[in-house]
Amino acid sequence: MTIIKINNKKRFMYPKSKFVKDIYFECKYDTRYSLEYLEIFYRDKDQIKVLKGLDILDIRSLFIYTSLAQIPLHRVVLVKYSGHVCYKKYNYNGELEMDYTPLTKKDAAEYLNCDKSEVSKFEFKTPKGQLISGFISRSRDISLGSMIIEYVNKEPSLQYVQGMPKLHYPTPNDLKTIKNKQLDLPVKEDGTNIVFYKVKDEILTKTRLRPFISDTYRGLLNTLSTGASDYEIDNYKQLVNDTGYSLSCELYG
Repeated sequence: MTIIKINNKKRFMYPKSKFVKDIYFECKYDTRYSLEYLEIFYRDKDQIKVLKGLDILDIRSLFIYTSLAQIPLHRVVLVKYSGHVCYKKYNYNGELEMDYTPLTKKDAAEYLNCDKSEVSKFEFKTPKGQLISGFISRSRDISLGSMIIEYVNKEPSLQYVQGMPKLHYPTPNDLKTIKNKQLDLPVKEDGTNIVFYKVKDEILTKTRLRPFISDTYRGLLNTLSTGASDYEIDNYKQLVNDTGYSLSCELYG
């Protein structure tokens, strides 16, 4: 695959063939979609067509998706996955070869909608032994604690995990003294934010500024899960497992 630059922007050339002339497109990041957005470019006689899909949880879903759309895999020339280009090609034995372009801090910052100086790389092993790596936002706004998981067990697997930003106090800090008035003041409990999220077949938990949970907090959650029936920790995990969504809660005490 040939990469050229026009006006300091990367453009990717389709491979030459007797069906396809030199066609290029600009690699864009589309923030209207989540990281499960997929575009498949394929040959149809002498034309290049594009198939767009949502809710593709893993790049391997390409096999299922193209099969349902009745597109032979040998006609797929390029895959644009969530604005990130994964070029797909097949050798003469029909074996898949993937040329994946790793994310930079700048790429991750665009996904997370923050400055690249507020993005940190991470890598950790899960309780089931999976090796997870990616980027986390430390921006003090809506993206605080949000993550992009780029690799699972060293294989590309783009996934977005929404963090929980800090909630502001309901009253300003410069209140003047008020006399002879009755005020109803809300209680501000001091808790620890916990986010449940799913990676592959494993439900993981994280605190606000870390991609994983410490052993101390994991022990507390396990106690709540197996202890009093008033807590719904197991229900939280089941909900995340069934929907694929992230779930945020506060741990008090």
